[in-house]
Amino acid sequence: MVMVINTLDGINTQQYPTVFRVNRCISHNMLVPVMSIKIHLDDPGILSPGATISGTVICHFEHPEVVRGITCVFKGREYTHWDVQRSRNSVKFHGKNDFVNQVRQFAHAGTLPARTYKYQFVFNLPDRQLPSSFLHDCAAIQYFIKAKVDRPLGFDYKDSVSLHVASPVDLNDFVDQISMRPLRNQLEEFPSCCFFTSEPLLLDFTINKDAFVVGETIFVKINVNNTSSLHVSEVKLSLIQVGAPCNCSSGYGMCSSTYKLPPIGAPTISRSGSANVSTMWSSCRNLEVPECQHSG
Repeated sequence: MVMVINTLDGINTQQYPTVFRVNRCISHNMLVPVMSIKIHLDDPGILSPGATISGTVICHFEHPEVVRGITCVFKGREYTHWDVQRSRNSVKFHGKNDFVNQVRQFAHAGTLPARTYKYQFVFNLPDRQLPSSFLHDCAAIQYFIKAKVDRPLGFDYKDSVSLHVASPVDLNDFVDQISMRPLRNQLEEFPSCCFFTSEPLLLDFTINKDAFVVGETIFVKINVNNTSSLHVSEVKLSLIQVGAPCNCSSGYGMCSSTYKLPPIGAPTISRSGSANVSTMWSSCRNLEVPECQHSG
């Protein structure tokens, strides 16, 4: 860019004002001090209770920097919020709690010379039962590392990374609440138009048990028995996650997220020509329980 600017010395800047102004601006920006801070994790994979988290915080100063300190914190945070409708007003409730809070101090108050600084850090997840990472409309469990350059004379420089913690869940601990037996549901619909009611459309739906953990596979079996006059071309499944406070009787609202799965293609399921013959179709699918995602 400096070479380009030099070639403008002999140019009439009144004739080419835009070119001159842009290049001068670029040259000026090159002289503006640049500072950066970045967190690098040695292993950004999934963590479990008792795991060690290590990495490096890299700070780069283009000029001497006056700081109050450089810190790195590791937090596990739970957050909930919901709205309650009372008369004509909506009352908001929210709460936050840091159940993990570890701090590393890299630098204290003073002036740091211009150069690149690398600070190693090591954090340990508590070796106890921890909640898994969770993100939803009305609640969240989040683990993160945040690094900050505290500047008394300007905006702080910050960087943060999110961590994924998966705490093992033993469904045997909940035998009094779940049955772990196959579940079956049957739906029957009578299509109608005006005063005419068709024969029923029957759906038989079975899953292998009633409780699953994240990443586990749900085995689904679907049977469709069409005795109606309708034509069925596909079957759609949705996995719906519902979150509710423990004390639902106090009027707290419920939150839900729907995970729409790709439709299951099927040959056209229609009633046969004979008045007493129906068409049946069966399919088996394996569905993986997804991570909880924010639906907003």
